[in-house]
Amino acid sequence: MKIKGFIFSFLFIFLSLSASSQNRQKKSDIESIKSDTTYFWGLNQIVYDQVEAFDLSTNELYSNIANNCNADAIYVGKGDQRMQLNQIVKTFENKIREKMFQIPLVEDFEDDEYSYFVYIKRSDFRDICNDRRKSIQRLALRGYNGENEAHTQFEDALKSYYWGMMLCLAHPQGNSLEIEIENEKVLAYEWFVNRIDGADGVLNSFTFIIPKENAFEESGDNLIVNINARSTSGVAISNLQFKYYNGQSYIPTSVNNGKAIVIVPKTTDAINIRIEYEFLMESTIDPEVNKVLNTIKHNIRFKNEKHTINIGARIKDVTKNEDVELGNISDIADNIEDKGHALEWRKIDKKFNIKDTEYLNIMQEIEAALRNNNRESVRHHFTKEGFGMLDTLSKYGKMTIVGGQDYSFMKIDEQVLCRDIDMHFSFKNHVSFNREIVFRFDDATKKVSSIAFRLSSTTEKDIITKNKWSEEARVVLINFLEDYQTAYALKRHDYLESIYSDDALIIVGHVIKKTIIPDRVKFALSEDEIKLMQYDKDAYFENLSRVFKSQDYINIRFAETEFTRAKTLTNREVYGVRLLQEYYSSTYGDLGYLFLLVDLTDKTPLIHVRAWQPDEVELEKLMGMKDLRF
Repeated sequence: MKIKGFIFSFLFIFLSLSASSQNRQKKSDIESIKSDTTYFWGLNQIVYDQVEAFDLSTNELYSNIANNCNADAIYVGKGDQRMQLNQIVKTFENKIREKMFQIPLVEDFEDDEYSYFVYIKRSDFRDICNDRRKSIQRLALRGYNGENEAHTQFEDALKSYYWGMMLCLAHPQGNSLEIEIENEKVLAYEWFVNRIDGADGVLNSFTFIIPKENAFEESGDNLIVNINARSTSGVAISNLQFKYYNGQSYIPTSVNNGKAIVIVPKTTDAINIRIEYEFLMESTIDPEVNKVLNTIKHNIRFKNEKHTINIGARIKDVTKNEDVELGNISDIADNIEDKGHALEWRKIDKKFNIKDTEYLNIMQEIEAALRNNNRESVRHHFTKEGFGMLDTLSKYGKMTIVGGQDYSFMKIDEQVLCRDIDMHFSFKNHVSFNREIVFRFDDATKKVSSIAFRLSSTTEKDIITKNKWSEEARVVLINFLEDYQTAYALKRHDYLESIYSDDALIIVGHVIKKTIIPDRVKFALSEDEIKLMQYDKDAYFENLSRVFKSQDYINIRFAETEFTRAKTLTNREVYGVRLLQEYYSSTYGDLGYLFLLVDLTDKTPLIHVRAWQPDEVELEKLMGMKDLRF
C-alpha cells in the first residue's frame, strides 16, 4: 500500500510539474510571438464561455491588425477612422480564421474558464489583401466588358463596378490601390466611381423611353406602362435593374432585352425611378462581396441614380383590357436592332419561317387566356407535359402579359417554334423581371409540347452570328440552352436527367484530373494541377433533387459565352459550350464558368461532360474544347 501511495504521489507531482512546464513553454511562446514584428496577435482575459473567449481573442487580433498594418484606407464621412479600419479588417474575417493559429492559454472545461491567444503571420495577411486586389481587378474588367456597345449589359456593369468600389473601401490600402485597364494603371476607387457616375459613366449612359404604340394598358385602377430602355446611342439595353415609385413604395423590377414594365395608379403624371447598383441579394454569388456589403454600412448615393419619366401628356393613349390587340405574325429580325444579329436571323427566317394562320390562331387563343388568367381554357392546345410546364410557370411568380406581341414561326424537322410572348413575373421577396417565352409545337398534333425562357439577346447573338455553322445547328443549339436554363427554373428533374449520358463526367471544382470519357474523349491536363469533386450521374441528380425541393425559386443567367464545334471522325454535331453562369435561388447563389460537351446530332441532346469552375479561376486555365482530345 505504501508503494502504491508513493507511486501515486510521484505521478501527481510529475504531472503537475509537466503541466507547469507546458504552461511556462506556452507563455514563453506567446511572449516570443508578441515581440516578433512578423506576426499580428490577439489575447483575451479569462471568461466563462468558450465561444465568447474565442470571439474576444479574434476581435483583439483584428484591432492589432488595424493598429499596425500601415493602412492607407479610404475613410467615408466623419465617422471614427479607427472604427472604420476595424470594420475593414473584419471583412477579411473568414480568410483570417483560415490562416490564423490558436494557443489555448486557459481551457478549463470543468470550471468553465477560457482564454485564447490567436495570431497570424503578417505575410499571410498581405496575401489575403492581395487576393482582394485580384478580385477588384477581375470586377473592373467584367464591368468594363459588360458596358461596351456590343453588350450593353448595364446591370452587369453596375454590379461589377459597385462591388469593386466597395472592395476598395474594404481594403487597408484602398486609397492607393491600382488596377490595370487597357494596359494603363489607374487608381481603382476613383476609376470605379467615375465609371458609375461620371460624365460618361453607366448612370449617364442610358435613357427610358415610352414607345409610340402600345405604351399603356388599363388594369383596374392602375396603368401597366411599357418602357423601352436605350443606351445614349439608341441601342437596346440587355439588362438593368431599377426601382420605381408606385404611389406607396419603391417596387423592384428589371429591364430585359431593352424592355420593362411598371404598374402605377391611373392618376400618375410622372414615374420616379432609382437605378439599382448595390445588388445585396445577388451578392450571395460572391461570399467576399456579400461579407463586405453586410459589414461596411456607408450610405453611398450617386447624383445620376434617379430618373423621371413624364407620362401625363400620354395618358389619353391608354388601351383598355378588352381592346388589347392580340399578337400577329412578324419576322424575328424585325424586332432586333443589332444589324449583324438581325442579318443572320433573316437568313434563318428565309429557310425555316412559315406563315401559318392555324398556329397564329392557337397562339392568339393562348395569349388571350393568359391575359385573362384562364389557362385552363386552352389546356387542349397543349400536350400533358407542355401544359404541366405552363402550370409550373404560372406558379413561378405572378405572371402578366403586357403590350402587343409579335409572333414568328419556324419549322425545323417535326417541331414548330413560336417566338415569343413577353411576360412579366413579380415576386414578394425578389426583384420582378421580364422574360420572353418561347412555345414549341409538335407539328403532327399542333399542340404545344414545351415552353422555355428565351436566351438573352447577347447569348443568342453569340450563337446566331456563328455564320460558318449551318442554320439548323445554330437554332438547335439555341433551343438546347433555352431548355437547359428553363429546366432549372421550372425544376424539371426528369428532363435534365434524360439529357445526360449514363456515364457523363460531372465535375465541380477548379480543374479535373486526366479522365477518360466513354466515347474516347479525354481531358488533356496534367494530374498535379487539379482539385476535383467528381460525381457520377446518380449522385449528381440525387443532390439536384434535394436542391429543387429546398428552394422556392431558381434563376440562372448566362454571360461571357464561348461556343466551339468539335471536329469528330463521324461528323457528329458535338459542341463545346462555355458560359459564365449566375445562379440565384431563394437561399443560395454562386458565380462560375460552366462547360458543357453536348451532342446535338439526334433528336434528344446528350451531355457527355458538365464541368463547373468558380470565377476565380484564370480565364486561360478554364476548361474548354482546348482540353479535350477525341
